[in-house]
Amino acid sequence: MESLVVFISLIALVVACWQWAIADQRIRIELFQNRIRIYRAVQEAIHEAALQGNPIAEADGPSYKVSQDLLLAVAEARWMFNEQIYEFLDKCILDDFLTLKATLSLIHEHAPSQQIRENLVRAEELRVKLRRHSKELPGVCGPLLSIERWSLPEVIISLRDSVYTFWRRWFQLDGS
Repeated sequence: MESLVVFISLIALVVACWQWAIADQRIRIELFQNRIRIYRAVQEAIHEAALQGNPIAEADGPSYKVSQDLLLAVAEARWMFNEQIYEFLDKCILDDFLTLKATLSLIHEHAPSQQIRENLVRAEELRVKLRRHSKELPGVCGPLLSIERWSLPEVIISLRDSVYTFWRRWFQLDGS
């Protein structure tokens, strides 16, 4: 009878580990999907803003939908990425994007030709910066755009190593 209880307990343990692995994988996939959606919205906004043609012919630069998608993506990035990536998206890309949009709208206002020339130069500088940001984006976001996960044995080994390290430090067996 005792062996039956042990056997049922082991089966319950295996099922629990399996459920944990499935739930962990589902969470990772959902996080990846949210991150890649944000990443693509940022890429699309940079592409539309930085690779447009003649600023004189453009009404207000990037479309309203792209601007709105970028604003929402950067707002969501605060919870989907770490602080470094959020700061890059918010302080570099979003600021330059909004400044470019405002500069392009100033070009179309009836201003003196000198001011239009200055705004054209400023718009081109901002486009160059956005292109540079576009090149930096994969390196900044890349490490967090993966679905990589540890297997159950790797999790157990990592946990065991953490416990052993803590235990050695607590009893000063580590020499550090």
